[in-house]
Amino acid sequence: MKTLPTVFPLIISNTDMNLISTCPLKWFRVRAQHLTRPRFNIDLSAGGEFAKGLEVTRKLYFDEGCSKSDSVEIGKQTIRDGLNELIAKAEQEDLYVSDKQLLKSPERMAVALGQYFKKFSLDDGTYIPAKREDGSFAFEHTFTTELPILHPELNVPLIFKGKLDLIQKFGERFSGVDDKTTSRIQENLGTMLMSNGQFLGYAWLARKHGIKLTDFRVRKVSIQVNEIKIPDEYIIPMTDYVIKTWEEAFLHKIKNLVEQYKSYLAYLTYKNTDSRESMFFIPDYGNGCNAYNKPCQFITSCTNNLEREALLDIRSDGLGKSDYRQLVYEKESGTSIELTEYRELLGLDNE
Repeated sequence: MKTLPTVFPLIISNTDMNLISTCPLKWFRVRAQHLTRPRFNIDLSAGGEFAKGLEVTRKLYFDEGCSKSDSVEIGKQTIRDGLNELIAKAEQEDLYVSDKQLLKSPERMAVALGQYFKKFSLDDGTYIPAKREDGSFAFEHTFTTELPILHPELNVPLIFKGKLDLIQKFGERFSGVDDKTTSRIQENLGTMLMSNGQFLGYAWLARKHGIKLTDFRVRKVSIQVNEIKIPDEYIIPMTDYVIKTWEEAFLHKIKNLVEQYKSYLAYLTYKNTDSRESMFFIPDYGNGCNAYNKPCQFITSCTNNLEREALLDIRSDGLGKSDYRQLVYEKESGTSIELTEYRELLGLDNE
C-alpha cells in the first residue's frame, strides 16, 4: 500500500496542543495526514453559531451604537439563521437525522444568547471591551507570533495563532474572556481550569504583543434538558510563573513533534516503503481513545491492521475503500483543498 502524503502544519494552534495531549497518533492523522470525512456535529455547530451570535451582538452594540435590545435580537436571529442553514445542509447530504427534541436547537441556542446577555449585560460598566489601536473593540481578536522552531519541510519559522473571544479592560488591567457552551457544569471547574493550556497560550501570545492579561474570565453556558444554566464567571489567574512554565512545556512539545515528523520522513526515504505511523506517533491506548465519552474516530484502525489499511486506502477518484479524504481546511475562507494541491502551493513535491 502506498504511503499517504503528509504535511506538517505551518500554523500551530490550541487544536494541535489538545490533539497531542489526547493522542499523538490522532494528531498525526488529523493534522499531518489531514484525514477528514463528511460529518455533522451538532455540538460544534451550535457552539460555533453561538459564538457568531455573541460577536454580532457585541459589534452592533459597541461598534455601531445599536440599542441593547436590537443588538441582542439580531444576535439571536443570527444564531437561528446560521444553525438552521447548517442543519438543512446536513439533512440534504444525509449527515443528520431530524430530532424534534434537539437539545441544542436553533431556538434554544437563541434563548441561551438572550440569557447570556441578561447575566453579562452589555450596558454593565464592569464588562467594558478593550479597544484596538484602530479604535475598534477587541472581539474575536487574533494574535499570531513566530516560534523559534523551523518547519520541518519549509525551513521557515512555525507560527502560533490564537483567537480570543473578548479582551476586557478594568482600569489599566486587561482580562481575556472565553465563552463556552456545554451540557453540564462540573464541580471544582475553576480549579480544573487553572492549568488550561488554551488560556495560558493566549495569555502568552498577548504578552508577545504587549498586552498583559492578568486573568481569564471563563463563562460557561450549560444547555441542559430542562433549563439553561449560566453560572458566575470563573476567574483564572495568569501569573508570570505559570505562563513561563507553560512556555517551556509548549516549546518542548513542539520541538519533539518536529523531530518525530523528521524521523518519520527519514524512515520512509530510507526504507522506501510503507511504515506504521505508530512507530513514531505513539497511540494513547488510554483515556484519549474515549475523550469526551465518545470513541475516537480512528479507534478501529488502532486495533485491527486490516482496518488501518482500509482507512488509508484513499484514491482521488473516490473509489478507494476509505470514506476519508485528505483535505486541508482554511478556516478564514471556510473552504478546503486537496492535500496534494496544498503541498504544491507550498512548493513541495508529491512523490
